[in-house]
Amino acid sequence: MKLHTAVIVLAMLALSACDSDDGAAERMGAAIDEAASNTADTLREACEEARDAVGAADRNC
Repeated sequence: MKLHTAVIVLAMLALSACDSDDGAAERMGAAIDEAASNTADTLREACEEARDAVGAADRNC
């Protein structure tokens, strides 16, 4: 039980140390993450369209 309590206390301390005020680097990182996600979505959609257009047996993109 002591270990469980210690883990909860450490988690609370770690989370309380997080700053909710996003700086420029944090915003830039979020923008990069979003751009990468959008690119991956676009490539996946293009792959699926090409796969369907040629009637490929392999359904993985």
